[in-house]
This record gives sequence, C-alpha cells and structure tokens, in this order.
Amino acid sequence: RFTDANTAVTTLGANIGSFEWVTADATGLGPRTTAALRAVYSDTNGNANVILQTNSTDRITVLGATGNVGIANTAPLHTLAVSGTVYGSSTLTAVGNVTGGNIITAGLVTATGNLVTGANVVATGYASVTGNVTGGNIISLGAVSAGAAGITATGNVRGGNVNSDGNISVTGTVIADAM
Repeated sequence: RFTDANTAVTTLGANIGSFEWVTADATGLGPRTTAALRAVYSDTNGNANVILQTNSTDRITVLGATGNVGIANTAPLHTLAVSGTVYGSSTLTAVGNVTGGNIITAGLVTATGNLVTGANVVATGYASVTGNVTGGNIISLGAVSAGAAGITATGNVRGGNVNSDGNISVTGTVIADAM
C-alpha cells in the first residue's frame, strides 16, 4: 500500500510518504507491516531521509542533507556507516583508513592508510597496510605486513609472515615458526 501525508509536513521525524508491504499478523486478525520504504521529514531546509525497514526496524538510512548511507545506523556521519560486522568474500581495499569493530574477509585486506579495529582483523588472504595495523586479534592465513608505524595487538597475532618496518607490539600471544 502507498501512504502519504496529504498535507505539508512541518514536524521533524514525520512521515512524508511510504510504500508498505503488509501481511496478516501472527493471529491472522490485523495487518502487519513487514517491510516499508519511508520518506521522513528530516530538517527545516526541506530535506527528507529515506529509510528501508523490515519488521518495523530501520535497516538502511539515506540522509537527505548529506547523502550519507547507514546500514543498521540511523544517523550515519560518513558516506557509508555500518553498525555491526562487515564481511567480504573477496578483497577489502581502502585508499585511506579502515576502522571498525570486526573486519573479516575471505580474501585480502589492503589499506593505504591505517587499519584500526577495536576487535578483530581476520583475513584468509593477507593483510597489507602502509600505515598502522592495530587491533585485538590480527589473524591472517597469509602475510601480515605494515609500514613504518608498525603492528600493535592487544590479543593474538597469527600470520604466514609478519612483517613491519616499525615496531611489533603484542599484549597477547605471538605464534611463529621461528623468531
């Protein structure tokens, strides 16, 4: 079904209009919105955010004023803001810094800036960074390499080859065939 405000909307956060996919609720009595694409009045300049919902939960938000996109994030401060784990089945490449909670990929992690995570960096390929590599656990089936800034881990470091032009600092365990 399609809904609209039918009047000029001036209340922040008010629905301007939406497309809704509706099914019966669990009891079969009333309608239940299972998915919706909503336009929401977001500021006094006339901008509207676009929100994709499933089961009445905001999943993707596009801010009208900036174009920033949030996945599981309703107020993205960056071009793409993801709340939760990002998983890649191929290569994660960044021309700049890679920061986040968990960074997990079945391929490669490469960054020309810093790779900084509060949790884990896991790559089944290799992790190659020209700046710092900083994280809880840094695990790679291939090489882990960093530039002059070095490698810092508060957990475990595991890799085929662990190379750095700077210091390697580990608060947890280092597993190596030779040192």
